[in-house]
Amino acid sequence: MSEPEQSPRGSGRFTGRCRWIVIGLAASLAVNGVLLGYLGARVFGEHDRQRGSATAFFSDGRRFIRSLPHERRDELREIARTHRDEFRTLRQDVRQAKLKLADALEVEPYNAAAVEKALVQLQRTLVAIGDAGRAVTLEIIPELTLDERRALANDLRQPRRRR
Repeated sequence: MSEPEQSPRGSGRFTGRCRWIVIGLAASLAVNGVLLGYLGARVFGEHDRQRGSATAFFSDGRRFIRSLPHERRDELREIARTHRDEFRTLRQDVRQAKLKLADALEVEPYNAAAVEKALVQLQRTLVAIGDAGRAVTLEIIPELTLDERRALANDLRQPRRRR
């Protein structure tokens, strides 16, 4: 019996030119995945950062406070720290409301009334945390100097830069 002949290019599954085509396709797929992820994050990741939203305002405020000198920052953060437990509870309420909505969405057959009830509860918890944030903001703003208030106003006027 004679041995089967080996290919001069090797015995692997992908050899020579075929191997480079497979490598090229894999690299192209990886690049396309990265581009799709990047574009998806740019398009869908900015929904809560729109100018005028409560999240954007509080995010701007946090960024503004970080720009202040260290000792001034600590003074203003102390005001916010007095509300830490309240915010912890409110964040837990938001998380629970999201979980209830997720559970309602998975029920088969679909129960529109349960989804609406869960969505209304989520909206109420988001309004509650927004109200608490507004109250803290109203405590912090009077503690700002005129120059700090002007700097905050200018910061709020600047269009948000996309990441």
